[in-house]
Amino acid sequence: MIRMKSPSLLSARIRAWMPVGIAVCLAVSNVARAQVAPASAATKDAASEGVIQMNPFNVTTSQDFGYRKLGTVTSSRTGELISQMPQAIEVISSELLNDFLANNGNAAFRYSSSVQVSENEVGQADVMNLRGFALPRFYNGVSLANSSSLVPVNIWDNIDRIEVVKGPVGLYYPSSTPNGVANFITKKPEFINAASLAATYGSFQFQKVVVDDQHTLLDNKVGIRVVASAGSKGEGYHLGSPTRYTFFSPSVTIRPFKSLEITAEMDYLREQNGYQGGANAWNYSYNPDWQKYLRNPTAQMIAYFQNKYSLADTAATLAFIQARWSPPNQAVGTALTTWSSDMLAITGTAPFLYTTQKINWSIFSPYGDKWSGQSNQSTYGGYTPTYEVSVTETPLEGLSLRYHWVQQTTNQQFVRQIIAPSTNGFRPDGRVNTLDAASVAIQGINNDGRWASSDTQQVDLRYEKEFWGVHHEFGVGVEYLRNKSAIWVYPVNFALAGTATLPNGTFTGVDIYHNYDPFSGSPVPDVYKLVGGAPTLSAGKVNLNINHQDYLSYRASFLDDRVHALIGVNRYVVDPSGPLNTPLGNRNTSATYGLIAEVTKGISVFASKSSSVQFTNLMSVTGVGVLPSDNAHPLDNEKGNGFEVGVKSTWHNNELTGTCSYYDDTRDGVVTGDVLRNLSDPRNAVVSAVQFNVNGGHYVSRGVDLDLSWTPNERFQMLLNYNHTIEAIITSDPSVNPSTPGTLTYQREFLYPLSHTPKDRANLVGKYNFAHGHFSVGASMRYSATYLISNGNTSLLWVPQQTMFDAFVSYRTKAGKVPMEVRLNATNISNVRDDYTWGNGREVAASVVFHF
Repeated sequence: MIRMKSPSLLSARIRAWMPVGIAVCLAVSNVARAQVAPASAATKDAASEGVIQMNPFNVTTSQDFGYRKLGTVTSSRTGELISQMPQAIEVISSELLNDFLANNGNAAFRYSSSVQVSENEVGQADVMNLRGFALPRFYNGVSLANSSSLVPVNIWDNIDRIEVVKGPVGLYYPSSTPNGVANFITKKPEFINAASLAATYGSFQFQKVVVDDQHTLLDNKVGIRVVASAGSKGEGYHLGSPTRYTFFSPSVTIRPFKSLEITAEMDYLREQNGYQGGANAWNYSYNPDWQKYLRNPTAQMIAYFQNKYSLADTAATLAFIQARWSPPNQAVGTALTTWSSDMLAITGTAPFLYTTQKINWSIFSPYGDKWSGQSNQSTYGGYTPTYEVSVTETPLEGLSLRYHWVQQTTNQQFVRQIIAPSTNGFRPDGRVNTLDAASVAIQGINNDGRWASSDTQQVDLRYEKEFWGVHHEFGVGVEYLRNKSAIWVYPVNFALAGTATLPNGTFTGVDIYHNYDPFSGSPVPDVYKLVGGAPTLSAGKVNLNINHQDYLSYRASFLDDRVHALIGVNRYVVDPSGPLNTPLGNRNTSATYGLIAEVTKGISVFASKSSSVQFTNLMSVTGVGVLPSDNAHPLDNEKGNGFEVGVKSTWHNNELTGTCSYYDDTRDGVVTGDVLRNLSDPRNAVVSAVQFNVNGGHYVSRGVDLDLSWTPNERFQMLLNYNHTIEAIITSDPSVNPSTPGTLTYQREFLYPLSHTPKDRANLVGKYNFAHGHFSVGASMRYSATYLISNGNTSLLWVPQQTMFDAFVSYRTKAGKVPMEVRLNATNISNVRDDYTWGNGREVAASVVFHF
């Protein structure tokens, strides 16, 4: 029996943590004002590494150089050297982002071979994948607020680094997939007096201004930093709607005593985006065999229909096939489904509905080579305020306490009008007669559509001590997270469309949208006039999730700091959420183990293992026909397990740093429908009265990962990263009937790899600073093998092999007495474009930066 907690009481308990945490830190501070903050765990016995740090929960390494970063906070909650952590960790630096103008959207992950991004998908749950599974994303160590997988568009203008911690991460991020996490770490005051102003203008009307201003006050006890930016971009090659944003991020760090540090930050983002329709382009990539057999069915097909439906003759059968596979006023997806089901019955194998790599846009578009899969009325965007406070106290040598609070709210407008091929036939020149513009979703107007609010509070205690010749580090912490989300949906009333005379006839209501003629020159029918009343809550409720986790960790360093061991345990609890959600509640305990040892100077080997969990909150059987004898019970959680072994290098005093590893990540017990039981239950003979669910899906991702940084001197640096996927597959799924291998579901799940998992992906990035420091040049090569773009059971869409090149050149001089830099960027020089990831092809931009 699960004991319920009142949401109001639990909310009060969570809200109480903030003043309590701050009070504890301040109280301890008063006792220990005279204490000097100890060095972090990353600094112990490592003076040669050059780590300088007062706050052990941050990391600053003097041997960081350009793109090379040696420290991490994501993998341990405290600042540690990457070379001493038994995990593969990749750091995407702000220097790299700035040099290659990758500061907007998802462009930052272009230079990570492990993270695969579909840059123009919106509201898809798997827009970012790491090692075959969806990539959990965090902001300064806490999860982003999201509503139905729609998160705010991330602006990197105040991002100091993105840490991608790969493989086992269950000690601090237990509620995730086992492949790893990405953590966006923001810029904080550096206790300097400096300012910069950067302006950029480029292709597709891209323009952007960034201001970064820092000051110190009160004898260097207060550091203030303000990052502010604004930008916009035109519709792009694929005719998506223009985008624009404004961003403001003030932050302050106060060090009133040597043992106390208080940091506060606010980020405010307001953005408006066209609905970039990368996923919607798939609707145009229908299987060409559909039209081939629609026009010229085989003798086998004709015989099948004539016999099954007792048709009089061949002429009657051909007319029947035409009407069945291409009915008027119907979206092509429905017709394709019918055609595929018929082909399964005729041949034993169902063809995929969408298959081609390259779309012949001239069939659908007057532009001939490009088309937007949604109307320019489709849009999303809104505003996202984020507030953060961190209080760190180091009262005694080796003892540190931190309280961390982050609150984020997302307010998103979401209006979508997808334009899909219709089945109203084709013109003599091969063009489609009409398109279907009736797929409408209006989830809010004026930023009140998709809403989410998250409140996270963390308390971490760390104690380190050396005895018996071993350096011991103990960590204990707790996190409370409260997340609420809702979708407000406006009713759509096609009767409000009235009557319209189009080139192909006069239509009323929804038929106006079904019969949109793309070659008429007329705009897409107005979607906003269809709003038929006030918005209502989707499913009639606000989704509420409250959870907390506790962790205990232990690290040991011995044998002259050449061996580092890690062991930890995390208890993760989803609290019952009361009447707003299914009040099941759940809990899980995960363990983490790791060991890294230096085998020769600058070369270490490591291994780590960890588990994670994804809660299901789903019953074993549901439906109106459930009986007591069915023994309905909550299903087990989905379990994740990650295992990784590899080699790390700090060769020649960090001249060559990085990691090469083998990983094996699995998701086990994925909840799916029990298809055989559902089919055999007599209660489902006429109508589906019960639905049996079962743990049983098993997903596997295995491969090899490489991240290297080479800095032979102060003028040259190079990055190389590479990922080879050995396999990324589904090995079992009870929802798939094993006796029907010809079905689309069986083929897609068991005969093909997971989406977004190219067999090989690699990046090579280099930068050279010429003597005298005036000129710098940089270039990158990005390679990806062919990969599937969607896990959908109806799609077999392959992104072709791609090789892209980027480059920049910069010149540093002075305008009067003001230092300045002029930079020219060229992205995707080889002008690679495909119809699924929807890049703009070659883009050129010029920037000027002033330093004050």
